[in-house]
Amino acid sequence: MIIICFKYFDSLGDLQECSYGGPNLESGLDMLTELMNHGWKLIDVRIIGTNKNLISLPLNAFDGNYFSGPLDKLRQEWEDILLPVA
Repeated sequence: MIIICFKYFDSLGDLQECSYGGPNLESGLDMLTELMNHGWKLIDVRIIGTNKNLISLPLNAFDGNYFSGPLDKLRQEWEDILLPVA
């Protein structure tokens, strides 16, 4: 489980603060991308790490493109490299 805390201006220009708890990092990042694609402007994004520290994410990483596809491809490449071939 991943928890993402974020601040944003919604489509009406109101400042909001929220958090999201999801099954994995990809789903949380894709959710933020979806919000951006609907007119919300992110101003702060942080992930709560395993040791309860906050990890800030760069806002320019949220460019309207979804994260799940590239992260899944990267995971597959690492598995191909690290897992022994039978």
